[in-house]
Amino acid sequence: PCGPLRRLGINTNQWLDFDFGGTRLRRTANVNTNIEFRNNMSMGLGVTRAGEQISNTALRGGPAFTLPGLYEVNGWWNSDHRASLSGGAGFYFNIVDEGNQDYREGWVDLSVKPSNALQITLSPAYTRFLTDLQYVGEDGFGGDPRYLFADLSQRTVSFNLRADYAITPSLTLQVYGSPYVTAGSYREFKRITDPGAAEYGGRYDVFQ
Repeated sequence: PCGPLRRLGINTNQWLDFDFGGTRLRRTANVNTNIEFRNNMSMGLGVTRAGEQISNTALRGGPAFTLPGLYEVNGWWNSDHRASLSGGAGFYFNIVDEGNQDYREGWVDLSVKPSNALQITLSPAYTRFLTDLQYVGEDGFGGDPRYLFADLSQRTVSFNLRADYAITPSLTLQVYGSPYVTAGSYREFKRITDPGAAEYGGRYDVFQ
């Protein structure tokens, strides 16, 4: 403990991903920090760097496809969870090297404890997802497969609702629901021509 802080934690991680053939798929590293205050409020922040990725699944059974590297940033804040009314908020977004994807998400948590045995939590969230490499399907031409992608713009609003009721100290009943509404649109369809090209723009052709 130091001043208003009860606990301060910082950690860093580094890992490598390989497939069963021994091919290195990606190198990743991150750093995270979290703080707990004396009033039981807490918050945290994390930053992740993932290098260029060789994906064996992006083409759904096709050849390996090289995806750009990216940065990921996430943060969160929670009030004192012991209070009868508590809350929290958080966010996540990424920054892709080639600018071909933009994912942003934000959420809020609100918890109410009408009694010692019952807690109700509502967690609305909003997500925006933009990408120019959304898988659409596979077609054939002259006996050769063609892997089709497109730009996708998608927005989602969700409302997570959870109720916990402690019947006994060792038995709790939980009810959970997660309705959502999402809408998206496609444009600028393209086919993959050279999935391992050194330049990102050389990996596909856009249909005119």
